Amino acid sequence: MSKLAALREKRKELAAGVRQQADVMNADGYTPSAEDQAKWEKINGDYDATLKALEREEAVGRIEAAVAGPAGERFGSPVEHRSGRSGGSVSEYDRAVALGAWVKRQMGKRLTTEQQAACSATDIDPNEKEFIFNLLPTSATSDLQEVARANPGRGRLSALRSRFDHVDFRANLSNQSGPAGGYLIPPASLLREIEINLLAYGGLLEVADTITTQTGERMGWPTTDDTFNKGRRLGPNAATAPPGANTKEPKFGQVYLDAYKYTTDACLVPYELIEDAIVDVPKLLGSLLGVRLGRILNDECTTGTGNSMPMGIVTAAVLGGSTQIVKAGQIGADDILNLYHSVDPAYRVGDGIGFMMHDKILLQVRKLKDGDGQYLFKSGADYGKPDTLFGEQIFINQSMTQTQTSTDYPMIFGQLGKYKIRRVREMRMYRLEERYRDTDQDGFLALIRADGNLLTAGTPPVKALQGK
Repeated sequence: MSKLAALREKRKELAAGVRQQADVMNADGYTPSAEDQAKWEKINGDYDATLKALEREEAVGRIEAAVAGPAGERFGSPVEHRSGRSGGSVSEYDRAVALGAWVKRQMGKRLTTEQQAACSATDIDPNEKEFIFNLLPTSATSDLQEVARANPGRGRLSALRSRFDHVDFRANLSNQSGPAGGYLIPPASLLREIEINLLAYGGLLEVADTITTQTGERMGWPTTDDTFNKGRRLGPNAATAPPGANTKEPKFGQVYLDAYKYTTDACLVPYELIEDAIVDVPKLLGSLLGVRLGRILNDECTTGTGNSMPMGIVTAAVLGGSTQIVKAGQIGADDILNLYHSVDPAYRVGDGIGFMMHDKILLQVRKLKDGDGQYLFKSGADYGKPDTLFGEQIFINQSMTQTQTSTDYPMIFGQLGKYKIRRVREMRMYRLEERYRDTDQDGFLALIRADGNLLTAGTPPVKALQGK
């Protein structure tokens, strides 16, 4: 057994001993003796000493791994730093320590030997003012979206985290590479929290078709509509029509997707959280940044005007046509059926079909009953499946309206997966220096670029229900 393995085993045994002694001393009605206290102090002292020895041994291993990498590799220019790779084995712990070291160095703090070794092994220069890394590729995002759609409700976050941490999912990520020049590979906990919170706090983001591109150049997405065209029957020995006759061309079009810049604005973190729990920084920042980005992207991809911002799915659905509720301020079952059948049957089959509405609107819909007194809303919670309405999945989108006036569109239905979200793979994170020192807090912000639009070449795949 290696020295490192022996120390880890000893730490495990001592941790069990600490728990055992604590149980003895904390037993109901028992007063610890001086001997008990002496045992408590000794086993805690042994544990602390073993932990320090283990940390030293791990640090030595990281330093040796770093030294074994390409000669002379240290913190050079930003380009050299991002394109370099240590060549050694890099663990999640290394990445977490390195990101914590970057945060600490931005605060003007000296780094420990372990932190320096982790930075060298992961190619993170703690002196750089920005931390640039890649979001998930398209295939991995689609994978998580499927998990999100299949796990509505309370179990969604745990299901997403479980999928992200699955061996084959992480293995696929390790095979992904960026463009020339390279990018930092962030701690999985940072990337995981950003990505799953984007989905958890963006109702549209879980069902829209999300494409991740390497650059932010304007891209065209071709569309086609052949809904109303059909073939012909020919009689026996009948000649086909001459060239050009009876030609029925499909409607072709193109939707353009740009790359608008979004910021989280400053996320304030108390100094003590960073100083006392440095390895938890990736998870903390990932959660804060992911929630904020998820909310703003969901807002604009839902109701954006398309003028220097995404064309929202509700905005696009209204342009494609809408049906109005019969009774002012009250959605009825007939209204929902009218909306359902306003969408061409061709767009009522396939993936990404469903109703979308605000949770307050869903509350009203859940109260609707049929002629036999049975609720139209069908809960899938007892079966581990999504909730449905007339057999179609329901998506809650808190960026949609809660009211039902004549200028409101409280519900949409159709092939929601026809909405495309384009995001640029690069994400940049900064620490805002000295800006919040008077409150002893540190500010962090992240920047991404994205756009969205509904693909339609004629027949609208999504339509809206208008209030009254």
